[in-house]
Amino acid sequence: MNCPSDYRTDCLVHRTDYLVHRNDRRVHRTYCLVNRNDSLDHQTYCLVHRNVQLTYRMFRLTDCFVNRLYNNTARV
Repeated sequence: MNCPSDYRTDCLVHRTDYLVHRNDRRVHRTYCLVNRNDSLDHQTYCLVHRNVQLTYRMFRLTDCFVNRLYNNTARV
């Protein structure tokens, strides 16, 4: 008659293990989401950095264009 009781204990232990594993998966999922957010932050940073570079390039192109106009006007 001890078998059913032992079996029930094993099931409870197994269930506890499953719950712990399930909690681990939730923690892992949270970690993955945090990691994904970090990646998105990095992507946003890269896009901002790219915009800064494009703005700087446009500024240099505008500066060269104004300089050329000034040089052409100075010749006339």
